[in-house]
Amino acid sequence: MNSPERIYTLIDINNCYVSCERVFNPSLNHRPVIVLSNNDGCAVARSNEAKALGIKMGIHSVLDLAMQDAHRMGSLFSVLMQRTVLELQGISCLQLEDAPAPKQQIVASRSFGERITELDDLKEAMGKYVQDAVMRLRADASLCGCIIAFVQSNPFDQNTAYYSKSLAFEFPEPTDCVLDLIHAAMQLLQGIYKPEVKYKKCGVILTGLVSKTRYVPDLLTDHRQRESNEQLMQALEAVQARYGKTKLAVGSCYLPQRKWSMNRTHLTQNYFSWQGLLKITH
Repeated sequence: MNSPERIYTLIDINNCYVSCERVFNPSLNHRPVIVLSNNDGCAVARSNEAKALGIKMGIHSVLDLAMQDAHRMGSLFSVLMQRTVLELQGISCLQLEDAPAPKQQIVASRSFGERITELDDLKEAMGKYVQDAVMRLRADASLCGCIIAFVQSNPFDQNTAYYSKSLAFEFPEPTDCVLDLIHAAMQLLQGIYKPEVKYKKCGVILTGLVSKTRYVPDLLTDHRQRESNEQLMQALEAVQARYGKTKLAVGSCYLPQRKWSMNRTHLTQNYFSWQGLLKITH
């Protein structure tokens, strides 16, 4: 029996991010507005008024994006960007399913607000990204069999040589314990760090993922250590659920004003928090 033909529905919002800003802040209507990317870097959305002023973006239309080399866009940005380009070129990469397939890998990384050279700064950033990845790992009820740590300098800096390096570590037994994963990531970081490099980005990839409920541990491994790790993680998650994830964590990654933190000088107000609720006055 032939599978039914796929039908896709596209919903388009004109200047989407700008339109969202104007919903909560009507004073921006009929004024030039630009929405920036992470680290206040590139313009990702422009109002018609901003476009009329001649403010440019690198890719001007969906057609421009569809004409790009998918592999190059993936290497410069992410696999999601690569898949988007392929989809626009008529190559289906996304399956529409009622129940999404289990993740094959989890990636956690960010570009830094400023270039960093010190190993301690990289360790802080790497520690945060590992903890972010572990939260997603446990939310999916998965275990990690292999962790990859990577660093890179700015690929667009023409004054310095580009540096990018990664290393992987396979665990003897799949784990979701944040201490195991951070310890492995720090060991890998020692092997890829070069003191003379000005780093722009680092991150981790959790791969070799298996279902926690279906995994059968080796009878010769220490089951008491697994139980202890699980109790530790449950205690950590209970505290974070009640007081916020920044109140208890491994290391000093959640302290404010770190060198590697993203630039968010123009961060939009969070209108979905108590502090960000709109105030109505007479």
